[in-house]
Amino acid sequence: MEVLEEKVEEEQREAELKALEISGSLQGVEREASVEPACTPSDVQSPFDWSSVDTSQLPASYRSNSVREEQLLSLAARFLQQFSLLCPDRKPLLLCPANECGVEKFVSTTLRPTLLPYAELYSWDSCASFVSDFLTMEPLKCPLTLPTSLYSPSTILRCQRGNCFDCSVLLCSLLLGAGYDAYCVQGYACRELSALDQTRELCPLLSQPQQVRALAMGQHAAPTPLQSRVQ
Repeated sequence: MEVLEEKVEEEQREAELKALEISGSLQGVEREASVEPACTPSDVQSPFDWSSVDTSQLPASYRSNSVREEQLLSLAARFLQQFSLLCPDRKPLLLCPANECGVEKFVSTTLRPTLLPYAELYSWDSCASFVSDFLTMEPLKCPLTLPTSLYSPSTILRCQRGNCFDCSVLLCSLLLGAGYDAYCVQGYACRELSALDQTRELCPLLSQPQQVRALAMGQHAAPTPLQSRVQ
């Protein structure tokens, strides 16, 4: 009887040791799983590097200012001084941002009336759709401060991306080229519009023409006089 009891105790000890080994191995697997990153580096979208934009092929006017442009810059500097004195509580204006070459340009000289050789871009709605679909919208680093740079429409088209100021300058240039009296206005927008939050809007793929909806609901059009005679 004592021998049987010793065998039973040994079997219980072996079972406990095996259970401890299994639990330890499971804990090691959980630790390894927890150490692994939540997403691979390929899933993380790195921001676009604007410093990598090639500016060697740009015209000389992008790297220097003419005499008239220097006069505009001096007038804008005086206006900013008067504006800060008369309106100290208001935020500064975006008048002379730097372009892609690091040269300060008066904001109005960045607008270039552009008429592309496509008849589809001769109306305001087609121009707006083109800018909305062709460009990738990049949010501002700080939504309450003005950007320090404003790139030309040609660079924005080549890079196919830009912030709200870049998209506005490009759209305004296209509208001016098409003959519209267009201009850019600086202001504030709601969070949904600034962040392109379209969760509360109807998907355009779900919107159907009125005739397709009528046929889907079983509402047929009224018969023509010829059809009524045949019937």
